[in-house]
Amino acid sequence: MAMPELPEVETVRRGLARFFGRDRPRIASVRRSPLPLRAVRWRTVPLARLAGARLVGVDRHGKVLLLRLDGPATLALHLGMSGRLLADRGEAPRRPHTHLVLRFDDGRRLRLCDPRRFGSASALAGHPSGADLGLGPDALDHPWTAEAFVQAFAGTRRTVFDALLDQRRIAGLGNIYVQELLFEARIDPRAAAGRLARRSTARLAARVRPLLEAAIRRGGTTLRDFLDPSGHAGTNANALKVYGQAGAPCKICGTTLRPLRLGGRTVTSCSRCQRTGRSHTTRATTRLLP
Repeated sequence: MAMPELPEVETVRRGLARFFGRDRPRIASVRRSPLPLRAVRWRTVPLARLAGARLVGVDRHGKVLLLRLDGPATLALHLGMSGRLLADRGEAPRRPHTHLVLRFDDGRRLRLCDPRRFGSASALAGHPSGADLGLGPDALDHPWTAEAFVQAFAGTRRTVFDALLDQRRIAGLGNIYVQELLFEARIDPRAAAGRLARRSTARLAARVRPLLEAAIRRGGTTLRDFLDPSGHAGTNANALKVYGQAGAPCKICGTTLRPLRLGGRTVTSCSRCQRTGRSHTTRATTRLLP
């Protein structure tokens, strides 16, 4: 099961921004039982302290949604594996697996619904940045260049697949979009990140933003659980070229896509199109699957 990544969380952020518009409603009550945000590097306050705070903005960094409140405080939300952040009016029916409810003074409600309970929420003092939370530059908003990727991969012996998944290096990418990005950039997932040529990191830099923006326009990738705040599924699954496509022909060259086991994950790639970096792949943790 795939975890919501940057395009899905950005879809949620934009949906909430439309739902609240320019209004700045005040939180009337907080009902909660979610897990705290893991590995947060910032001072937290009890969630109950958010009652009475006014919503002043909806931001995002990587996969973390940030509800900015006056006071100041920030409600940091992570959707986990199956979390949905749904917005509705007071007359909406009760939803199952609801672990957090914010009720606003104008009757609107925001619910974190999560059947598997991997989603998390933490109330943070002030308005911390992504760096304050231990996250790297945002995959969508950062001005990525070849040099920026060289710096992000400096000092690592990990594969480029694993390095792109590291939220401390680049925040927001997960299994789906890393596989798609490496295919677009024609890079072997097993290539050593710290030894990529400048032209390879330049292709990463040129493709990361268009890839994410296209997924956002399609409302994100819904494979099973993800819905936007209005309850709609995304359609980007129809545009995936390698993720989940093992056994299918490559959409560029027709070669049968093969899965391999890489760092505990199944990764699909094209052996013909993704040759870049093959001369310095990291093979210790990889094996080709039948």
